[in-house]
Amino acid sequence: CRLVHGRAAAAVWTPPRCVLGMGKGALETKSKWELFAFASVGSCTAETATYPVDLIKVKLQLAGEHASGARRLSIPAAAKSVYQHDGWRGFFKGLSPALLRQASYGSLRIGLYPIAKDLLGAEGDSASVAQKLAAGVVSGASASLLCSPTDLIKIRMQADAGTGRSRYSSIAGAAKSIYADGGGRVRVFYRGVAPNVARAAIVAGVELAAYDQCKMMIMNKFGLSDGFSSHLLASIAAGFLATVASTPADVMKSRMMNQSHEQLVDGRRYRGLGDCLVRTVRTEGVLALWKGFWPSYMRLGPHVTIMFVTIEQLRMLWERVNDSA
Repeated sequence: CRLVHGRAAAAVWTPPRCVLGMGKGALETKSKWELFAFASVGSCTAETATYPVDLIKVKLQLAGEHASGARRLSIPAAAKSVYQHDGWRGFFKGLSPALLRQASYGSLRIGLYPIAKDLLGAEGDSASVAQKLAAGVVSGASASLLCSPTDLIKIRMQADAGTGRSRYSSIAGAAKSIYADGGGRVRVFYRGVAPNVARAAIVAGVELAAYDQCKMMIMNKFGLSDGFSSHLLASIAAGFLATVASTPADVMKSRMMNQSHEQLVDGRRYRGLGDCLVRTVRTEGVLALWKGFWPSYMRLGPHVTIMFVTIEQLRMLWERVNDSA
């Protein structure tokens, strides 16, 4: 798929070259499979670096869901609770399923984006913001639908941090326990899939389109090269916009995925995404939809930056290796 900025499209779809972004050398790979591999490594690197913040975010989002008028949990209080119960290792509880998720979901989300742009005819200067948003939504939703079980396992293991208990000892143990808890039905792994896919579609759509568009604007208006500075500024803007748009769906996702089969919330389980949304707002107010916003941004901003910079560095390193061979 030819997605090089300013380059004419081929008459017939062909797979040899994939480019994410714009400008000379912007995440350009000779084969589309290279981009999937680089995205997997970049996503896992970013996940490891920002994981403690993600864990605190989940703790904040789950706080107060069992009691009306519960005291709002602060970031320092959540961090203190995790450290008191589990020590420093507690901040990385659930990292293994998180890395499994990023190796699959992260790879698909980035790898499918340029392909979706190509299929939508969004190439070069002619690509509109709407086309970029649509491509991001398609890639994010598709990747999330396929990889939702790994996210559910991650949420369950993160929820145990700071509680002094550990329901699961490993990914395999968690999967076995969740499967048994759900009555031996595979669909139990897709609990909360609706808000999960909705969040992924929003994040990918806004994040990738914003990064794409902001990077082009930064380079054109400020004369920056396609390098670290433009990557940093574009990713900060993309991360902030994606966090604002996705936090409500993220809160719903965390709460629905954290439910076990027997667990009750105010005497009954959430019946679906709409029920979770209504009951959260009714019990805790509209602002509860943005619980964990700053930890979300503190994670998503650096996550986006580390991810894109890592992918760029891997691409350039791979090109140097190929050139010297």
